[in-house]
Amino acid sequence: MQTVKQIMRHMESLETMKDFRNETLRIFDRYFGLERSIFWLCGKGGVIYDPVVHNIKPVVLKSYVDYVEDDFLLPARVQAKLDKARVLRLEDVVTESDYERSAFYQEFMEPNGNYHEMGVYLVSGNQLVGGISFTAGRRNPFENEVILESVEVISYYVSMKLQTFLQRDPLERLVLTPAEKKVCQLLQKGYTNQEIADVLYVTIHTVKKHLQNIYDKNNLANRTELVARLYERKQAP
Repeated sequence: MQTVKQIMRHMESLETMKDFRNETLRIFDRYFGLERSIFWLCGKGGVIYDPVVHNIKPVVLKSYVDYVEDDFLLPARVQAKLDKARVLRLEDVVTESDYERSAFYQEFMEPNGNYHEMGVYLVSGNQLVGGISFTAGRRNPFENEVILESVEVISYYVSMKLQTFLQRDPLERLVLTPAEKKVCQLLQKGYTNQEIADVLYVTIHTVKKHLQNIYDKNNLANRTELVARLYERKQAP
């Protein structure tokens, strides 16, 4: 447990959510050999968004979008189990035969060199705020009980630290350039595209381009989803 204490002391020194999420994944790799991982944020209904990846190629992440609903460890699919567990492996939720017959395994996991998966669910105040997904090949690092216990202990700290970051600034959950952040700040105040353009001394075309970039980077379909995301954060406890 001394290692766990050292890890948490190191995490305490991280001052931005971006650094915290990236370093969390590096720590799980460095100390526990969990080499491939994705750190998600979670919204209402367990919807996952804004992934940060470690040792996962962009093309694999892009492919995952097509199979996300088939993932047996998707938060929305395991919600009932989260009252008792914060760490789940595939074998905790599906039989080996059903898994190997699934499209998720045959069309996504196996072609990308994966077999095993483990999900860590980050819950703060009964609210699911994020999650970390780990994948591995045929060698199963998730059967090591010492690793499982350590990951679960650390997950409680990660949950609290993540919630602290999320409460600081409602815009901090979005991936934004400085210019895009200004657009969102005005959007929060109810400004129209033309009003935003006038305040920032840019063309309305530039505002629309900024908004489209925001949608693309943050997996949002349109302005309505962006406004809902901003409002949701402002109301979060």
